[in-house]
Amino acid sequence: MKNELKTLREQIDEIDNEILILFAKRNSIVKKIKDYKREHDLPARDEKRWQQVKDTWRKKAHQLDLTEDLVERIYNLIHEHAVALQKKK
Repeated sequence: MKNELKTLREQIDEIDNEILILFAKRNSIVKKIKDYKREHDLPARDEKRWQQVKDTWRKKAHQLDLTEDLVERIYNLIHEHAVALQKKK
């Protein structure tokens, strides 16, 4: 029983590591978006795009049998981080 729990926890650890790697890749792209928006005098937050993205996440949450609330809270944090990063000088 303990070996099974250990194995499951190791799998979670691997997935968490992958999530962090993907988050770092995402931040790298956000920085490129920041540069583009600055060059073209665009605001950090695009409300139309944000609404489209939220709608997509809600649909995907249902497809993956995840609660909409969980997905929305996670992505609100990610989005706020991205906007803050874009506003940084």
